[in-house]
Amino acid sequence: MAQQESEDRMVPKAPGNRSQTRNTRLSGGGKAVPVKEEERQQRLKSIEYVREHLPELLPELRAALLDGSYRPGDIRRVWIPKAGGGQRGLGIPNVVDRMVQEATRLVLEPGYEPTFHESSHGFRPNRSCQTAIAEARCLRCSRTSC
Repeated sequence: MAQQESEDRMVPKAPGNRSQTRNTRLSGGGKAVPVKEEERQQRLKSIEYVREHLPELLPELRAALLDGSYRPGDIRRVWIPKAGGGQRGLGIPNVVDRMVQEATRLVLEPGYEPTFHESSHGFRPNRSCQTAIAEARCLRCSRTSC
């Protein structure tokens, strides 16, 4: 992946990609991206578009995933102010990429979830910082159940 300095977007590099491009340079640099891919990426950002065209998109997506040619789309970068000053970047994938991520999680999670330690709470289903704090309180009081 290459980062476009002008828009702080991640754009996949396609080796040997010689398709027609549109210059997307803004002040400060950047790179040109293929016209058809740019238009496709714009459409895939819309939930309404994807929902309306899902019957056409799914066979194409399935084929790309199975043959290994699937490449994630552009990441929209949003900057969130931090309490202590500065900013934190948040990357937002397009709608199709989020569908692929969720489908992957649904397939993989049942296999790896049981392998985590019982006291692990980060980014797990039905667990949060609140459940971690509750468990820590129980351990502090030496209670066997809370």
